[in-house]
Amino acid sequence: MIRKVEQDIVRKTFVDIDGLRTSVYASLIRYLEEKEYIRWRPFDASCDNGATLKDLDVYKMRTFIHMARSKVTSLCQ
Repeated sequence: MIRKVEQDIVRKTFVDIDGLRTSVYASLIRYLEEKEYIRWRPFDASCDNGATLKDLDVYKMRTFIHMARSKVTSLCQ
């Protein structure tokens, strides 16, 4: 079992708490990117997650458009 697990793990050394913190932070960011909890690409360039037009909420879209138009109108005045 140890031999099998050793193929998938990465060992890193650290000298102080700041080095440990940096390594843990980098690993967390990598994990969140792999799970697509955070993305660096534009939304419209992301992978298809199986969403369809039926998944769109008409009320939420209308509310968003209304808010956006209100902000644009207030900026233009």
